[in-house]
Amino acid sequence: MTGKSLYDISILVRVRNESEALERLLSFLQKQNFNGSFEVVVIDNESDDDSAKIALSNGARVFLLPRNLFTYGRAINIGVNRCQADLILLLSAHVWPLEENFLQSIFDDINKLPSIEGMYFKQIPYQVIGKAEKLRFSIFPGSSCVIEKDFVCQQLESGLSLYHASYFSNSACILRREAILNHPMRDLPYAEENAFALDLIIEGKSVAYNNSNVVYYEGPVSLKRLYHQERRRTIAEKLLEKNYGPDFGITQFNVRMKLSSVANVLLIPVTLLKIFYRLLSKGEYKLGSRTLLYDVCSIGADWGRLKGMLNWRKFEKSFELDVNMLQQANKEIKQL
Repeated sequence: MTGKSLYDISILVRVRNESEALERLLSFLQKQNFNGSFEVVVIDNESDDDSAKIALSNGARVFLLPRNLFTYGRAINIGVNRCQADLILLLSAHVWPLEENFLQSIFDDINKLPSIEGMYFKQIPYQVIGKAEKLRFSIFPGSSCVIEKDFVCQQLESGLSLYHASYFSNSACILRREAILNHPMRDLPYAEENAFALDLIIEGKSVAYNNSNVVYYEGPVSLKRLYHQERRRTIAEKLLEKNYGPDFGITQFNVRMKLSSVANVLLIPVTLLKIFYRLLSKGEYKLGSRTLLYDVCSIGADWGRLKGMLNWRKFEKSFELDVNMLQQANKEIKQL
């Protein structure tokens, strides 16, 4: 830490229309047993609900970012420039810490590893989830590990895609301020944190996964959200493969992914029949349950993956940081 730092940790939250989730997160942060000091910075993407009002009432500094200037990476870059600590904790509005010593534990853990540029944490679902949602949590490593080039190469050799082999989640992670300033998040439609980690790894640096510090995760569920999320994720996965693949010996794209995406769409009628059967059998499904909702909405995810496979090349320019748009966003963002 530098002498200029006003806090031990800055907590940066991006939010749009998640007032209830944000209020829950902020209430848990207020209960933390932390020996140091922290601030909360919220980047609000012109929410239509009370997200900004709730953030302000909980003592956060709130900045309004116009929707037409938003990208996931840009919101982080802008937020980091408004944080006042050398360690920056990124949290999604829909996560919250499991333990009251979470902040103290992550602060101690990253300071024990000065060579680590960033560290992300274990996430567990808050309630029963559907099959499609389980895939997200299956990506996380089974134990704590340092993620550097040899580790990524070993993961690739085991058959994982580059996205999975270099996985890094900014839903709950702590980063060194200088690392982000030197390697700004790219304007990717998804997985900007993977690109950030890969930029560091290629330079010979490393990040880490911490399995002992845990947060609950409960993302919003809708057909539209899962469609767009999987479409963006698939596009980003192909862009990572194209731009970083040569550094890891990847010479051709993963054809298996494309075939799997096509198969998933063709099997949608079968998926619907399975859902209908489980509902009639009164087993794991109940009307209004999150499991049923997520499995029905996962059909949108299947379509999204296929759409991403078919049009990912249209987004190749998003791999580059748009400096002009970042400068414009820095001018137009307003503190509330």
